[in-house]
Amino acid sequence: MEYRHSIKKLLLSNLILLIALVSGILVSGFISNQARTRKMETIRRDDKAIQELANNLTLYEESYQQWLKDGTVASLMHFQDCSATIVNATDASKKLFILTNDMLLYSRTISQISQALEKLVSEQLVGHRNEKESFDVLQLVDFGFSQLLSQGNALVGAYIQYSGNRFSNISLDFQRYSHIQAILQVILTLIILIPLACLSIDFIRRLEKIDRASEALAKGVWDTEDLQLSRYEEFGNVANAFNHMKKEIKKNINAMEKTLEAQKELAEQKQLVQETRFRMLQAQINPHFLFNTLNMIVHSIQADQKEKATKLVLSTSSLLRQAIDLQDGEISLHQELQLLDNYITIQKERTEGRIAFHLDVFDCPNVTIPPFTLQPLIENALKHGLHDQTQGGLVEVHVFEDEDCGAFIIIHDNGIGFDIQILNHLSHSQKTFHGILDTVERLKAHHHNSDIISFSSSAQGTTVKIHLLGATHDVSYTCS
Repeated sequence: MEYRHSIKKLLLSNLILLIALVSGILVSGFISNQARTRKMETIRRDDKAIQELANNLTLYEESYQQWLKDGTVASLMHFQDCSATIVNATDASKKLFILTNDMLLYSRTISQISQALEKLVSEQLVGHRNEKESFDVLQLVDFGFSQLLSQGNALVGAYIQYSGNRFSNISLDFQRYSHIQAILQVILTLIILIPLACLSIDFIRRLEKIDRASEALAKGVWDTEDLQLSRYEEFGNVANAFNHMKKEIKKNINAMEKTLEAQKELAEQKQLVQETRFRMLQAQINPHFLFNTLNMIVHSIQADQKEKATKLVLSTSSLLRQAIDLQDGEISLHQELQLLDNYITIQKERTEGRIAFHLDVFDCPNVTIPPFTLQPLIENALKHGLHDQTQGGLVEVHVFEDEDCGAFIIIHDNGIGFDIQILNHLSHSQKTFHGILDTVERLKAHHHNSDIISFSSSAQGTTVKIHLLGATHDVSYTCS
């Protein structure tokens, strides 16, 4: 047996794949931004260290000049502290300076000159700074400070060159990642759009096949080829139901034709029975109704209204499956309400909000009823009472049970109403209201009660009341 996919599962798997791909791109982007942020933070930290070292060199020379001026112990200690600060700063930034040979050379030179100047001042100038013999030492110290500042400027220049190259590399990496991310986004878009486009085209092609077959069936062409089973579960259910319905309709038509030929002496009675059965079969699933519904599904998919199309496909397939499963001339009220619920779901989409539907089941009586009894009543309200309603239309169905009187089904619409006397003059040959006439006759025949159904109508709408005697409450059913 060929494995068939579920449309819901297929869409869910595509959604999960989309979320996974988008999450991957977002995570990679976050990681890249974090790495770029850390690199920029390192550059800012190194800039600050170089700036502090340059300031310390200037402060070192100023502390020496201050000591020459006043010669105090405090000035000397400040001078020595500045020298130690420079040495410590070059050691602390060693990891930065070893990145290039120039920065390493300049930093070592600065450290050595700073230590040499501090030693020269402490050993040869302290106590002798104003003596003539110290003149050569002072000149040597001044030359040392000029070299120290020169090496400091050279270090700053080497760092600026290195920092510029490093920033350029970071910018290039960021641009490269931006290009990669843009390419990934294009690929992701194609990964999403191509399967969805193929899926939509496949859906439309399959729905057009069903549409053509339904149109042929609506025209009375029963010898069309069966619809092929789809690899999608929902389309497969529709194809199965459609093929079965077509065969059953053709089988019943052939049987009725043979019966008419074999029993010509009972032509009038047999013809009435056969026409009644044929109308019952048409009332179950009208090919025109199915044709219009499938057309609406095709338009919904073409308009990219996938949720609406899925809801219509599920409701239509469920309605067809329930109709095919009907074997007897009666079903439980529970089953009838399920059929009506699917029919209302389709009509809600067809009326596009201009008509509201309310199905309220307070108690679900355990009674039987002819199949598709309620659908013609709703259809009559839509065709006649609410046909010209542009907004504010309402169809209400209430089901409840009274312990003393039995079960009641009330159907009300706020349409234009009609003359109740028309029902007394209807015949099966008239198309107008023939669904109501069939419903009345089948209800009366099934329950042997001529007062089982009643109508009331005015300019404010029409109300249909069905009274089922001898009902018992079935607590196993709930409806919303």
